[in-house]
Amino acid sequence: MPIRKKVKPLHWLMLAGFVIISIAFTTVLYSFYVVEEIKEINVSASHTNASMLGFNLDPGQISFGSTPTGVLADRAFFVSYDKNYPVRVKIRIVGDISPYISFSKHDFILQPNSTEKINTYLTFTKKALIKRYEGKIIIQFSKNI
Repeated sequence: MPIRKKVKPLHWLMLAGFVIISIAFTTVLYSFYVVEEIKEINVSASHTNASMLGFNLDPGQISFGSTPTGVLADRAFFVSYDKNYPVRVKIRIVGDISPYISFSKHDFILQPNSTEKINTYLTFTKKALIKRYEGKIIIQFSKNI
């Protein structure tokens, strides 16, 4: 018959204390830092070897149209949030266009009931293939700690 070791009550007490502290820490953390909202904007561009720059002004998205190698194309969008407290804004890009996109600001505090202009820059390098590139701009609003 196998011999079973008795678990000491102190071990159970330590485990229960650890669980309670973990739950309390998580609750406090989430009450101060919560993702409020996430917005997405479609973005696209066609890399071309032509010397002309083409535009596409579709509403609801950022389109750079046809853009040659080495040309800096610029588009702007506005970030606003109508809450009575400041929020942290993080902006990132996903998709095959992401290596060629940068922003004037990508991580900042937006004051209550305000709007911020964000410039979006596109430059295709010589290594970029001649094709259409697409992606999404992800704008995350979080409570400021």
